Amino acid sequence: MDTSEKVAYSNSKLFTADKIDDHLWLGDIDSSENHQALDDLHITHILTVLDFCPEHDQAAKRIRKHVRAYDFHTADLIGEFESCYQFIDQAVNNGQNVLIHCHAGMSRSATIACAYMMKKYNLSYETALEQLRMKRPCVSPNSGFADQLRLYHSMNYNFDPSQMRRKKYTTPEHFVVDDNYDDVVPVTKSNASSMEYKCKLCRQILFTDNDLVAHIAGKGRFDLQSRSSAYKAKQNAESSGNDYCAQELFTLEPQWLTSIYDRDTNNGEIECPNSKCKAKVGRYSLVGEKCTCAKWVNPAFHFHRSKIDECPIGKNDQIEKLLLKKPITVE
Repeated sequence: MDTSEKVAYSNSKLFTADKIDDHLWLGDIDSSENHQALDDLHITHILTVLDFCPEHDQAAKRIRKHVRAYDFHTADLIGEFESCYQFIDQAVNNGQNVLIHCHAGMSRSATIACAYMMKKYNLSYETALEQLRMKRPCVSPNSGFADQLRLYHSMNYNFDPSQMRRKKYTTPEHFVVDDNYDDVVPVTKSNASSMEYKCKLCRQILFTDNDLVAHIAGKGRFDLQSRSSAYKAKQNAESSGNDYCAQELFTLEPQWLTSIYDRDTNNGEIECPNSKCKAKVGRYSLVGEKCTCAKWVNPAFHFHRSKIDECPIGKNDQIEKLLLKKPITVE
């Protein structure tokens, strides 16, 4: 039987899975329930990526792994990449066949399949996606999953949970990187700050120059520098005359931001911490974002220059204290 052939069996479930690699199929939930097709293809392992655990025939005695995930751009799958890779790799090395599936075989399961192909063949996200689409054209990871796959590539396919710090108020699906910033280096080495960055509307201090992080300006539509080479890149820039990007303001994680994260997402607006202001002064993304220079910054705490004033520390302190007492009108 052709591996991508759509065949209906007696249980009326259509088998539409596609063979994407040796011993590996990618498909939808119906394919996972077509037991005759699974038997004919000698599929012994099933990796399910759904927000619920579907019922299955215990008599079939297949080896199963369930990853609980919604098809939301805010859902965290990167933390599951390694365990899924090991599940698939062990079966494949033993000559056994694996089906990865979600509901439609387009986003969640395709993300896991893409991560597997990336690590196995040392591919970028874009290359792995292109190869998957040659076998299964409908593959389309959502934007959040695509960001996580790019991050996975930047981490050399080695996502270490020990590098992750989980917030007490978050669900298990959400994370932030703990003190390891891909593609960024501190702007200053001194502990003494000389500049403050304030909300333009209410003059609330948001961060100082010691909180800034820098990256070498990108060279194309997508330019990614790995964490392991970040400080080496800084040294190379100083010796070779390469320029740091001055287009955007990125910082380390502001301490005041952790208490106002959106608990249902790993990205969102940064609001001024002044409760009387709440002006939108930037954005954060815990899986990173692309600077306008094309360099990928991860994680990204990105402040809008148009909403921020850069001021020498101590300048006009008394005047600004008076301004902070006045009512704030947010446009």
